[in-house]
Amino acid sequence: MSTIRLGTRRSALATTQSTWVADRLRAAGHDVELVLVTTDGDRDQRTALRQLGGTGVFVSALRSALHEGRIDAAVHSLKDLPTAPAEGLALGLGHRVSDLRGNVDTRLAAVTEGRLDGVVLALAGLRRLGRDDQVTEILDPIQVLPAPGQGALAVEIRADDRTLREAVAALDDPDTRACVTAERSLLAALEAGCSAPVGALADVVIGDDRDELSLRGAVVAVDGSDEIRRSLTGPLDAPERLGAALAALLLEDGAGALVPDLAPPTSPTGGSTTRTTATPLGA
Repeated sequence: MSTIRLGTRRSALATTQSTWVADRLRAAGHDVELVLVTTDGDRDQRTALRQLGGTGVFVSALRSALHEGRIDAAVHSLKDLPTAPAEGLALGLGHRVSDLRGNVDTRLAAVTEGRLDGVVLALAGLRRLGRDDQVTEILDPIQVLPAPGQGALAVEIRADDRTLREAVAALDDPDTRACVTAERSLLAALEAGCSAPVGALADVVIGDDRDELSLRGAVVAVDGSDEIRRSLTGPLDAPERLGAALAALLLEDGAGALVPDLAPPTSPTGGSTTRTTATPLGA
């Protein structure tokens, strides 16, 4: 494509930030020209912002330049950008989530063939396949909670086959079993399937007297517009009770409104689970 005209305010910080964007576009093979634009907030340094119009005083001139075709893109400090959308304009840093099914090769092909810009896959599975070289970014599990049981392997046997039970018992990791049991208990209590927008992650943590189980859970609106995150800590030897208690907390705090198919809220029975937070993580 032709040279990208990147609009920016004239301040030192604005041009520094815009140069950062420009350098990365150039590294991707694009020609970029910085275009300096003076905004209302830059022209008048004395009048209070609320008297100049408040929200948008630093962006209106850039948006006008976009509409008039004088620039192709504008770099803003996001804090200055009004939350209401501007007609005919869009944030270039957004993304659209699409459903995708198939095996690993099928999903990766969606990227190599240009049908998608990226796909989210289980890191554990890619490592087992020796496909680490195709990983471009590892998502922080605290920021993006994985599906309940993600990354763990299950060996299913006939319940009455004691010989095989003893053979595979050597493969069992007690801490992992406790973690995934809590995660799956949360999923079961919500009566949500494997495709439901539910995330869960349990960890064994050091408690005051003994090791405990910490469980984080999230229920997300199907369109990604909202989510509810909560966490609980409980005894390591009671993972089912912990999962059920966190599911009840999520439902009590409105998870059912985000995903209507979830189970109605119920009170957890018994137990010594401790509620550690009732607000979204990171709030």
